[in-house]
Amino acid sequence: MNIKIYEEYQKAFAEVNYIIENSEDNIKTKIPQKFKQMIEHNMDNQYTIKFNLDEGLNNCKLLKKTKEILYFIYVVYICDDVEKRKFLKYEMEVQKNKKEKYDIEKIFKQRQNEMVENKLLPIKVKKENWYNKIKNVFKHIFFSK
Repeated sequence: MNIKIYEEYQKAFAEVNYIIENSEDNIKTKIPQKFKQMIEHNMDNQYTIKFNLDEGLNNCKLLKKTKEILYFIYVVYICDDVEKRKFLKYEMEVQKNKKEKYDIEKIFKQRQNEMVENKLLPIKVKKENWYNKIKNVFKHIFFSK
């Protein structure tokens, strides 16, 4: 794993650990002890938390990786089955949209169509008379700055 990415996760784990420690007991009990230990083992102990939970979690400036980990924790451990189905449905829609947007065959066909359209366009060639060429050369020589 790239060292920079690993350091980002260490900082994110530190923020997640801080959030879990300051959460209500009913939330803490839903998260498995092994998962908490993994977070504590991999977090950056020297990282200073730069937010205050008193302002509310939504108002805190969390790292992107922290948000991703919290999303995972919420979906896997905290939310009930109805919410899990909603999240899974949403994720499936997102994946479907990405698949449609980045479909290789579709992109290839679009590029082929563009190439065909470009080939069919008539090319207009402008021929310049010999006396206009000479006139332009003299203009360029005498009137250029």
